[in-house]
Parts: sequence; structure tokens; C-alpha cells
Amino acid sequence: MHTATRIRGKYRILEEISRGGFGVIYKGVDEQFDKPVAIKAVDPALLGEAQYIDMFQKEALSIARLNHHNIVQVYDIEREAGGQLYIVLEYIDGPNLLTLLRMAERANRILPKHLSAYIAAEVCNGLHYAHTRRDPRTGEPLNLVHQDVSPENIMISKSGLVKLIDFGIAGVRRRQAQNANEVQVQGKLRYLAPEQVTGRQIDGRVDIFALGLVLHELLTGQRFFRSATPQESVESLLRGEQDFSALSQAGLPERLQNVVRRALEFDPAKRYQTANQMYRDLMHYLLLAAPAADFAGELGAYVREVETAEQAAAAEIQDEPLQAATHQTAAHESADEPHFSDSRFELRTSDPSGATPEDEMPAPHFETMENNSASPGADDGVVPVEAEVINGEAGETASDSTQMQLARVPRTAPNFYSFVEENDDANKTIIDVVRLSARTHKKGIVVGLLTLFVALLGFTVADTFLHFTSMGTRIYDYLFPPAIEIASVPPGAQVYLDNERLPGKTPLKLAEIKPGVHKLMFTLPSFEPVVKSINVLSKGEPNVPGGLQQHASQPYIYHFKNQFELTSDPPGAQVLIDGIQIGQVTPTTIFWDVKETPTKIELELPGLPKLAGVTVNSLTGRVQVEDRRFWRVEQPLKDKAFYKIQGVFRKNVTILSNPRGANIFVDERPAGVTGIRGRLFLTLGRHKVRLSKKGYISRSFTLNVDENTPSAIRRDLLRIVRIFAKDARSDMDQDLGATLVDLRSRGRQFDFTGKTPVTLQLLPYPYTATLRKPGYQDTNIEIAPSQRAVIAKMEPTISTITVSAVDAITRAPLQNAQITVVVAGDGGARHLLGLTDDSGQVTTQLEPGIYEFAIAKDGYAPQSKSLRMDRPGQDYNLTFRLTLLR
Repeated sequence: MHTATRIRGKYRILEEISRGGFGVIYKGVDEQFDKPVAIKAVDPALLGEAQYIDMFQKEALSIARLNHHNIVQVYDIEREAGGQLYIVLEYIDGPNLLTLLRMAERANRILPKHLSAYIAAEVCNGLHYAHTRRDPRTGEPLNLVHQDVSPENIMISKSGLVKLIDFGIAGVRRRQAQNANEVQVQGKLRYLAPEQVTGRQIDGRVDIFALGLVLHELLTGQRFFRSATPQESVESLLRGEQDFSALSQAGLPERLQNVVRRALEFDPAKRYQTANQMYRDLMHYLLLAAPAADFAGELGAYVREVETAEQAAAAEIQDEPLQAATHQTAAHESADEPHFSDSRFELRTSDPSGATPEDEMPAPHFETMENNSASPGADDGVVPVEAEVINGEAGETASDSTQMQLARVPRTAPNFYSFVEENDDANKTIIDVVRLSARTHKKGIVVGLLTLFVALLGFTVADTFLHFTSMGTRIYDYLFPPAIEIASVPPGAQVYLDNERLPGKTPLKLAEIKPGVHKLMFTLPSFEPVVKSINVLSKGEPNVPGGLQQHASQPYIYHFKNQFELTSDPPGAQVLIDGIQIGQVTPTTIFWDVKETPTKIELELPGLPKLAGVTVNSLTGRVQVEDRRFWRVEQPLKDKAFYKIQGVFRKNVTILSNPRGANIFVDERPAGVTGIRGRLFLTLGRHKVRLSKKGYISRSFTLNVDENTPSAIRRDLLRIVRIFAKDARSDMDQDLGATLVDLRSRGRQFDFTGKTPVTLQLLPYPYTATLRKPGYQDTNIEIAPSQRAVIAKMEPTISTITVSAVDAITRAPLQNAQITVVVAGDGGARHLLGLTDDSGQVTTQLEPGIYEFAIAKDGYAPQSKSLRMDRPGQDYNLTFRLTLLR
């Protein structure tokens, strides 16, 4: 096979990594971007005629559109004039899973259980993406199935990335022509699903089964089918034998065991229906087992640790004679156990006139498990382990002798991953297994079939022709099928063959169609016509492009399509239909197959609640909307299956107020009541919010709603509070005009002054205020959170009065004069203030009021005087001038 050192001036080949049945794999460099790439040179002889080269190139281009972090990216497809094909792939710096387990086995480092689950979850992520991909132009499902999920095709990078390889490449042989009695099966024997062996229709669930087998091996260190011979493995698949004892023996959590059990259900209907379902169960286990773990980082560290141990082991034995490796290789090559190295298989029912099974048995060939890369001179029929295809560790494949020497490093612990050291019977072709099985058990099978045939022959024959049961009808249709049976969803479609209307409506059986290519058209009111071509071969067998080949008794089912014009506010939302993320964002138009069950539509935007609750029943044309606040749906054309659906994203925001019970207005429309109905679903953008409550000042604010808006918004309402100051000793309702000198609340002091009566705007919190007025004591008042009027009772300041007694003539002070007082309104009771001192005075303190003072002194005439003390805090003087008695 000729290979250029440069490919169209874009890529340069640096060195050969491995060689196998699909050609040669090289390490290269993208000269435009100066980055490493892996280049797979595909041998054109594998593809046969030119039409299959075109088919392969078209399929490879389709695979190249896959863009997912768990799938190795195909960068480019190049084809030379001579037909040589090159596939340019992403370069992965790390081993494949099988190589990793081998290194771990040699280094005695078992892969932790949670990392095993994480690897499987990441593979599920990539499979779900591929399984659900649709053609971006037509909306048709691509129906991608890997068919070769195995440890060799799972790459682990040194940074902990998990990537699937070989998507679509496994389909090359499936595209080639088959003999009339030939059935082909893709995949490695050890990782086949039952439906692959029996020839039934396959879908993404075969990948789930294969991944379940891989996960079982990672968790238990054992193969699920522990068969001594390949034919026993096939028989176990056909009989549906299952043994999960290794799971419980490994002490695995029940939740993790259940994931493996469900993935390995022999009945596809009981298996995980999508890889996403398996992914969710694995992630649930991981979140419970280690909710804060960095799985990718831990996996990358594990890979680096194992590779370091491998390199250290290699360094220790560098001085051993190279002959030891050579001797070991020779010993392996003389082993009796044959090894068939092609990792993809064909199951054929041989022509009885052809060679016997013994004649067809291929010559034995052996290849050690420790050296899966073929040397440059190896047989092109050997398909190398894919880790070497795009592995950044070229040293693993460059030196066969080093690999052979590493296998001889002694172990100090039990062999956990025993299956990695087995002779790889998984690579035997299925045809050999079937031959061995038939040869071993032929007699028993014949006796059993004859006994069963005799017992059921009479009834079966009668039922077949007289149709006693539905089974008899199906047998009759199978033995004497119509040319084709056609059904549609919805049913009742009118069918046209070559533009000629056929009698009847779907489901419809056509007894005979002439050989050739025919146009098949289906029409149904409300739907666009479905047009297909059908190629009837010379034997009368139909071949419907785009349909799965099947027995004529099975109907071809065609789906009419709904047209969904999807928009969202705001735009850019991811679209999910029936739980499948289809990789398109709004606004978009999607044509989706009509199904017997209603179609569920959902939209997602980061940071916002998912929009759900819209289902379209295409059979009845009814659209059900759970909450019309989030969806606007219309059918502009009543006679067409055309639906305009707009999702209105809303942020869940709870409006709170202090005090509660305020009416909420959004954009001047009533929206709720705080503390009662304050949870609102607001559209994205700017909104004017107003809070209103009786006795409080309405508060308005602008709320910008986006994905970062908090889930709760709280606002305090202001209240009007009036403060009055009254004389505590007076019954008069006259305000004193006191000054507000201090206002405090929750440790804060507010700078505010004013004279009573004063009006304040206060928050609904407790406050303390201080009032001051000359002649009155400073008064503190407490303002409760709900108070709107407060009256301060101010106590007057006590006055000082000095009463003096002097001689009226001499003006000399009179000592020992008795001073008494009567308080007005006190009932006339007289109180003694005291006797004058040597200076003729008595000093005392009295509260404001009206007083009558009296004085008595022996030899002098008594006197009395009234005094109004109405100025609190002022000092008073009262003088009596006494005259002598005659």
C-alpha cells in the first residue's frame, strides 16, 4: 500500500505507530496549526469496488460531524487519485482501557470502583450523543450504532478524559455486498449482544449491553461469560444464561450492581433503552459515593501513576539479555491454542455445496496479549488494538521486546484482572464458533428437533392453513408472504405506486410488484406527502432504501412528520423532543416523526428552570399545555400538522416585604401579596415592581431579571410617624414645641432635628427618640415597629425659691421667722417650709404652680403673699417686710 509522506500539503507523516487489517496508523502533524494528529491510512482493498469507497467516504464524513468530548474527533478525510483514503484523527495522550488494565495488573494497582463507574458514565455520555444524532438538514435520525464497544476502543488520557474511538469505521464491512445466505455480525465475540448473534434487528442497545460487559470486567476483574471455549460463549448468549455472582462476591453496592444487571438484560426491551438512562443511574451512584470528588482529575492521576510504575519496571530490567524476550516470543508462537486476530466477525450460513467446516477452518495464528501491535511486516489481516492507533505513548508500540520483558515482572499479589492475560478468544471469528458448536452437539439437536416436530406437526400444519390462532396466520404470512406490506403512522394513508392510486389505505399488503425501481408515495390530510423509492429484485424481493432489510411478512413502517416552528424568549434555548436533546437551539424548525404516543417538547437555558409541559398528539391534532404562562402555542394552518410553539422562560422570584402583606404590582399589574402569594414567575428583562400597603409609603424599584437574579428579593416599607410633646403636669392639649435631638435604631444613630409636632418616615423597626425643652426634663420615647403616632409626656424642671424676712423699718434680717405655704388646689393644707436663718432667709425647691406663702414672727404682724411659679427651671425670690405689733 503506497503512502505519501505529505498529504495534500496539509499533513506530514512522522512515524508509523502500528499496522493492521485496516491499513497503517501513523503519528503525524497538522502543518497549518502545528498540532499532533493521528493519521489512519485505510487500505482501498478493504472497501472493494469504487461505489463502496464512495459509501465509506460519505459515512466517514458523517461521523466527522460528531463533536463530543467523549468521542475522538475526526478532523479530516482525504482521498488520493489512486483511491488511497486517509482519516485524520484527534491525538490522545494516554492508553486505551485494555492497555491501562494490563499496566495496572503488572503494577498491582487495581482501578478504584468509583473510577470504573465514572469511565462507564463518560462512555454512556458519548454513546447517547451519537445514538440521538439527527441530520441537521433533514431532521432524520442518523441511527449511529458503534457495534464495537470494548476496552480496546475506550481511550483514557493523562488528564482523565474518556473517549470512544472507531465510530463508523466498524461499519465498513457491513456496507459490502453479501451472498444471499450470508449474515454479517460486527463486534468482538466477548462483547456481543444476543441480538447480534441471532441476526435480529440491532440498535443502540447493543452498545449498552457491550458497555455492561466492560463495566462488569472493571468491577469484578472477571469476564461475564466465563466459558472455557468460544462455542460455549455463543451458546450462553443463545440460551440467555446469566451469572451475576461475581458482583456480590466483589462486595459492590446494590445500586451499582443493579446498573450492571439492567445493562446486561438479554431482552433488549428490559435493558436500558437509552445510554442516558444508564448515565443517570451511574451518576446517581457517584454523587452518593463521592459528591465532591474530581473524578477526571483522579482518573488522570491514576493513569500517570500506572504509567510511571510501568516505566520504572522497564528500567529495572533493561540489563536483562534480549534473548530472554526472544525466547519467550518463540515459546508463545509454538503454543497450541490458535488466535484469530481480526477483531470484527462475519456469521455466515455456508452453502451446503461448498467446503466442509474443516476445510474452511483458517490456519492457526497466535499473538500474545502483551503485544497487540503488529510489526510493520505483520499480516494485514491483523487489526491492532486501537490504543496504539491514536496513542500518544509511541514507546509502547515501538519496542516489542520491551513489552515482552514487562510481562515477566513478578507479581506480589493475586491476579485481579485475570481476563487481560487470557488468550484472546474474543477475536475468534463467529463462523468458527458456530461450526464447533454444531459439530459438538449436532446429534442432540437433531433428536430434540425431531421429537418436537412430531409432537407439534399436526396442529401446526392445520393452524397454518385454517388460521385457528393468530400464530397460524403469522406462519402463513411468513411462508407465503406478499411482495410487501406497508404501514404508516398515523394509519389510513392513501398509497400511490408510480403515481397510480392503489385501492385501500395503510396498513396495506401488495401481493405482487414487477421487478424494477418504483416510486412509492403516501398521502394523508394534514401532512406533507412521504415519497420513497422501492427496488424490486428479479426474485421479487423488495429493497427499500433507508429501510432495514427484513422478511416480507414484516411491514415497512413509514412515519409522516410534524413541523414544529420553535422559538423562545429569550432565544438560544436547547431543544429536547421526547427527552432527546437534538442539538439545535431556538429559533429553529424541526420535522419530527409522528408517533403513536404524544410528542413531548422541552426547552432548556442555563440558570433558568426547564420549560416542560407541552405535548402534541399528532393522531388527534390536540396540543396540551399545562401552564400557559410559559408557553404560547398556535396552529396557523388548521388543516396542516404545523405547530408554532414559543417557550417563555421565567425566573422564579419570591418578593418579600417588611411588613408582610403588601400588594405586589409588576409593570402596574397586580401580581400577588408578599408573604402570602409572593412567589412570581417573571419573564427575563426589566420589570417595574411596586409594593403597596395601607399605612405605609408605596415603594417602587426596577428589577432586571436574568439567569443571575437571586431567587428572593426583600424590600422594607417606610411608614409615616408623628411625634408630639405634652406637659405631663397639664391637662391642656397644647404641644410644647420640644426639639427632637436624637433618633436611634438597631445600633445606628440618625442625624435628624425638628420641633414637635414632627413628621418622620421610618422603616418598620423599633426606634428610640429624645426630646428636649427648656424648663422640662429631657424625655426619651420608644417608637414600636408598627406605631404611627407617639406622644411624649414631658416633666417640668423643679424651680428654686428663696423667701426672705426683714424688718420693715430697719431692713434688718429677721431670724426664726416661720414660713408656711399652701398649694393651690391642694385643699387648703398648709405646709411648713422652715424657719429663717440668721440671714433671714429660707431656700427650697418647688414644682411649677400657684402658691400662697405665709410668715409668722413673735412681736410682728403676720403676712401672706401669693406667687405663680409658671416658668420651670427659673429661680424665684419672695421678701416679707414685717412691722412690729404695738
